[in-house]
Amino acid sequence: LTNNLHKYIAEKDIVCYKIVYLKGKKIISFWFDFTYELNRKYTTQVLQPIPVPNGDIRIEKGFHSYRNLDTAKGDVWLSVMESLVIVKCIVPKGSEYYINSKEIVSNQIIFIEELK
Repeated sequence: LTNNLHKYIAEKDIVCYKIVYLKGKKIISFWFDFTYELNRKYTTQVLQPIPVPNGDIRIEKGFHSYRNLDTAKGDVWLSVMESLVIVKCIVPKGSEYYINSKEIVSNQIIFIEELK
């Protein structure tokens, strides 16, 4: 994700975007096949950054999302798989998060709107 080990606490809600599957009215995560509901807050364990050999940091636990819509639209998987869509989300105020120029990884997220 980043070479920045600084953990932040959200001082306000942060808008972000995730790429997911839509199966009927179900929102399903792309990587872990978890089903989400709109307007429900999800929480995971505290994030644990892991240094990798190239000097970057990888974060395996947490909700990975894009910081802006343009970056989400540029994800290669969207052009390959027709069943994927972008969902607008919020990292709620008070959440722990790490950030780089493209992504945010947080311990909490709320899915708020399906984007077509």
